[in-house]
Amino acid sequence: MEEQEASVEAYAAAYREYFARHAQSGMTPLDPAPRWVVWPGVGTVALGPSARDAAVAADIGRHTGRAIQWAEALGGWRAPARRQPVRGRVLGAGAGQASKPEALLFRSRGKSLW
Repeated sequence: MEEQEASVEAYAAAYREYFARHAQSGMTPLDPAPRWVVWPGVGTVALGPSARDAAVAADIGRHTGRAIQWAEALGGWRAPARRQPVRGRVLGAGAGQASKPEALLFRSRGKSLW
């Protein structure tokens, strides 16, 4: 469990550092908790402050996975360089809201487990 907690904290610290480096005037950082994770040997897990938010994260993860698979089939895929700022919104709880998800939506091989 300690390894997972350290991994989540490292992810949150990387997000805060990334935001500080790329933030523009008027931007507010979102909750840095991960919303979609890969659970080796099980599948993927979508997280959110509510079941609805977790379902949205699962939907985004599913579409992202399909896009990556299509790109691989067409010759390859690679993540954007770290220096490229994210132009869209990152799914999160938002400023001032609970940072720990209250609802989990487990997904494995496209089937909902919850």
